[in-house]
Amino acid sequence: MDAGGRPKRPPATGELSRRQFLVRAGIGTATLLIQPVSLSGFFRKVTHSADSIVVRWNQAALQGVRDSKLGPPMVARALAIIHTCAYDAWAAYDHHAIGTRLGGTLRRPPRERTLASKNIAISYAAYRAAVDIFPADKVAVFDPLMRDLGLDPNDTTTNPTTPIGVGNVAANAVLQYRHRDGANQLGDEPGGVPGVPYSDYTGYRSANAPMDIRAAFDRAAVHDPNLWQPLRYVDGTGAVVTQPFVGAQWQHVAPFALTSSAQLRSSTGLARFGSS
Repeated sequence: MDAGGRPKRPPATGELSRRQFLVRAGIGTATLLIQPVSLSGFFRKVTHSADSIVVRWNQAALQGVRDSKLGPPMVARALAIIHTCAYDAWAAYDHHAIGTRLGGTLRRPPRERTLASKNIAISYAAYRAAVDIFPADKVAVFDPLMRDLGLDPNDTTTNPTTPIGVGNVAANAVLQYRHRDGANQLGDEPGGVPGVPYSDYTGYRSANAPMDIRAAFDRAAVHDPNLWQPLRYVDGTGAVVTQPFVGAQWQHVAPFALTSSAQLRSSTGLARFGSS
């Protein structure tokens, strides 16, 4: 009932459920970003069971982030993929939610929509995504978490009448799509560096010469003040480093929620050098 004593209107679509799922996942991720979790402690139990499985996979994913040292655009995409896979698996056990890749085709009957089924499906979906994105942590992070949850990481069934199959099928659909979303995760896009994940395939070159921060500013190195200029500096190991442009191909990556990567850009463009 609402404040006026009227029955509350039930959600007409799965959007409310999807928002609730993502809010919970986002809160868990934000908390973990603020309070980093050590590898020895991230298998600890959490008290609120409704959020526990998502929080635990957030913890594992963030360990993958720390170990991989990916650039910020790649990290944002990685976490979005893991959460999308988990959402699509969970959606099969909700009354209204629609999966992002397979729609409602995985939906299970009401009698199967238990917390246990949701936890299993979410775990397999998150596991498949995490191993795909952070393969180096499969043995040390993701396999131990699956075993700690009482699940077999080697079970690859695609039987959609089981929670394991739902998780595997949901994740596979998302991963197949994302392998060709423009990020060059597999390092096989023509024009990129063969075998190097996320390498630029657009042929980007900075219009400005690098600025060596060890020397006085050289105005002649700036050919266009409206464009980015890489820095050259000595890193913590003593090596001279020239900044690369991380994710130069990212304007080609399929967005997760927007209809276009330019959707929120100003219609008047960026402020130009010399303008008010």
